[in-house]
Amino acid sequence: MTYRINFKQYANHFALPQEIVNDDLANLDALYLKTALLIFKNADKHYSVNLLSNLLGQPESRIEEALSYWIDRGVLIEEKSTESAANVTVLSKRSVQQRRENTPPELTYLLDCTENLIGRTISPAEYKTIIHVLEYLRLPADVVLMAVDYCLTTGKMNARYLEKTCAAWADNGIVTHELAEQYLAFLKRERSNENAVKKILGIENRALTETERNFIRKWIEEYHFSLDMITAAYERMIQWIGKLSFPYMNKILTSWHEQGFSTVEEAKAEKKTTGVKDSQATYDLEEIERFWDQVPALKGRKE
Repeated sequence: MTYRINFKQYANHFALPQEIVNDDLANLDALYLKTALLIFKNADKHYSVNLLSNLLGQPESRIEEALSYWIDRGVLIEEKSTESAANVTVLSKRSVQQRRENTPPELTYLLDCTENLIGRTISPAEYKTIIHVLEYLRLPADVVLMAVDYCLTTGKMNARYLEKTCAAWADNGIVTHELAEQYLAFLKRERSNENAVKKILGIENRALTETERNFIRKWIEEYHFSLDMITAAYERMIQWIGKLSFPYMNKILTSWHEQGFSTVEEAKAEKKTTGVKDSQATYDLEEIERFWDQVPALKGRKE
């Protein structure tokens, strides 16, 4: 059975931003989608959080999460309420400002600094996340600001990613300004290493997998190999098998590490030959490997 558009009903339609269609629909919260559909169905109307809550039969807190989700993606915008509007405009800035009344000075400062960093008013979901981080994760305000800045550099500044980042930092003991600085410096160095290795390996227009990142981390952080050594291993791999293979390249570098090689000269002097006596002929294992890589697998061979 197949499905197609019923064009008889096409006269009564409304448009949706491509951002909604391009979203991860498989993992998208159903309420988020319902909220967007309801608003775009009646684009000339103003919806309050309370009105949407009543229409969709969901708590206001869940409606705020849905609205924040689409605001973060630029699908919806925040506007100030007007006296002529029957309802408060969707997610008015005032809704967040009202929550700041009687807040501690430290929290007010943190919220103001966060808005300066992200260049807009924080959403209700982000507001709740910051409260959660301060009260339950017990991260200091300066560490939270560093987490916000980190999220911005990754292009993922939203309530969910901020909470996930802060939770990971807390779980790993990154709870002071100094530790956060050290961790961010480590991430910066790691990204630099990964980009350098990607350039050596000719990897363009794709991100590394976690397995590949672990390989690179081991070569540089554990084995302490230079980029020259990694380049030499890449060249030997291409010479032997004619293609990029992280596991194969890892075998080469692991072998060099186990043999105590630390320079390109030592690695290039390595002989991949074996023999029982000097007077007897040796067998070039490199040549054997190249030969078998070119031999097609035997199929349907009868004994």
